[in-house]
Amino acid sequence: MLDANFSGGGTESPGDDTLGTCLALEFECTLSIHGGAATMKLEGVLRGIPVIMLVDSGASHNFIPHKLVAALGLPSTPFGGIKIKLGDGHFVFVNQRCLAISIKIGSCTFSLDALVLDTGTLDFILGMEWLRSLGEVVHDWNHSWMRFTFKGNPVQLQGFGEGQNTPVALHQWLSCAEVVPLDSKRVPSPLEASLIPITSLEQDELT
Repeated sequence: MLDANFSGGGTESPGDDTLGTCLALEFECTLSIHGGAATMKLEGVLRGIPVIMLVDSGASHNFIPHKLVAALGLPSTPFGGIKIKLGDGHFVFVNQRCLAISIKIGSCTFSLDALVLDTGTLDFILGMEWLRSLGEVVHDWNHSWMRFTFKGNPVQLQGFGEGQNTPVALHQWLSCAEVVPLDSKRVPSPLEASLIPITSLEQDELT
């Protein structure tokens, strides 16, 4: 089930506070087969670490999961919040966001804002907020590529093709136990604790 810092989650009438969509996701943290939006998977780099991203033409905003935000120490801030409609018709209320996240995709580095929402098997969802910022874009959704101009230079991004194996998303490898504050002392693993440092004299005797 989605973890979005939200309250509610039914399929009730959206009302005036429904200001966004994420049609590639369903309420149970799975990719939607009902949303009908064109999508494409890309690999990006966040803080030097490869991440799996989904370009979702049915997403109004960019989205990042809370687990990844916590693990990488990304600053997030609360705001008034908005309702997000999912691909299966459910609504979730999101009230946390990250601002100016630096992400590299191909040869391009973008500064992106993102709402904090559990993204299932993905590390990041790139929505229309990002797509509109690119200006004119040519897509081939069937062959998973897109072409645009970035800072005066032509760019083509090649995504993962249909049926092609994709790496496991970074945040799926993470557990709460692995999220250690930067000012905390790291506890060595049992293997590390059993290792005895070799002195320089002992090293000379071994060689």
